[in-house]
Amino acid sequence: MLFKRPVLDRIAAGTVTLAFRRWRRPTVRAGGTLTTPAGVLAIEAVDVVAAGRITEAEARSAGFTGRDDLLAGLGAAEGESYRIAFRLQGEAPRAALRQQDDLAPDEVAALQGRLDRLDRSARHGAWTRAVLRLFLALAGIAHDYVALDLAVPRAERPEPFRRASRFGEVPVLVTDSGTLCQSDAILIHLAECSGRFGADSPAGWDEIRQWLFWEANRIGFSVPNLRFARRVASNTPADVLRWLEARARGDLDRLEEELARRAFLAGESPSIADIACAAYLWWLDEAGLDPFGWPAVQAWLGRLAAIPGWRHPSELMAG
Repeated sequence: MLFKRPVLDRIAAGTVTLAFRRWRRPTVRAGGTLTTPAGVLAIEAVDVVAAGRITEAEARSAGFTGRDDLLAGLGAAEGESYRIAFRLQGEAPRAALRQQDDLAPDEVAALQGRLDRLDRSARHGAWTRAVLRLFLALAGIAHDYVALDLAVPRAERPEPFRRASRFGEVPVLVTDSGTLCQSDAILIHLAECSGRFGADSPAGWDEIRQWLFWEANRIGFSVPNLRFARRVASNTPADVLRWLEARARGDLDRLEEELARRAFLAGESPSIADIACAAYLWWLDEAGLDPFGWPAVQAWLGRLAAIPGWRHPSELMAG
């Protein structure tokens, strides 16, 4: 059960003590706990509730402006509506553990042994290192990665994917509260829910969104299509290749101009704007472009690669 950052802040302040979700089956239980960035929540009650019986006061206790706002947030996902009552029990244990990184050799060996036992018992082969590395690389959000063969026609792709992907495309994020499509929409959602790689102010979010929309229309179009044309579609007409290369060079020039005067695109720290705009730039040479023709861009990619837990996208996507 995920919460957006503004709700997490109100949970920490003690002003949000309810949540409403539409589930096929509950993912939390009364008497259990839930660890969130705000701390550990003690789950006090999990009840099915008819939408018509949700009150204005309950909606406000869940962080919404009112009942209509809450019902709009529940959407039309399959399942029943649940009311979850909770209280903030204390600080998340991992918050303290993250500071304890000076492990003795025997502690490292014990941890390695536990991971090896998990790998040996897994039905689909070793997975712990991949999941842990992805957890670190993607803002500390634990998840399962399911690869999809894009060579398979959309109508023949696995039924769970076709049900989850409203546009028939990847990526798709599936959570206990529903599904979300389109990479930039997913990035915004994860940044808001995790409190990582987002912004601290509305103006900061406006800056991030501008770069995300630019990426979707510009460099997220030009560079990957140029790479595809040169590596795969060998029959691409020469005039199309020239157009794609000119557009890609123009987009890289724009990034070069921006990054010559700032370390990151939307502030002093890396954000989802950087993650999105850099997505295809690790393979510029495969698009027939000299990466060192844009030195500020290369320096920026180096700063991103220096973030703790970073791995090359080719390695991440390999699982």
